[in-house]
Amino acid sequence: MILLDSSFLIGFEVETDTNHAKARGLMHEVAEAAYGPAVISDHIFDEVVTVTFARTKIEII
Repeated sequence: MILLDSSFLIGFEVETDTNHAKARGLMHEVAEAAYGPAVISDHIFDEVVTVTFARTKIEII
């Protein structure tokens, strides 16, 4: 099992993040379950959503 942290998920999602390319490469391995099942906590999910909206300037209607 692998616990995905917020910095990895944010790096994967936000194209301007300095770790975006590295996170994209690792996500392929995660998607193929190379490290076992991937899990996140509710708190990590909340942080990822909040930071992603802030960094990408997406407006919530």
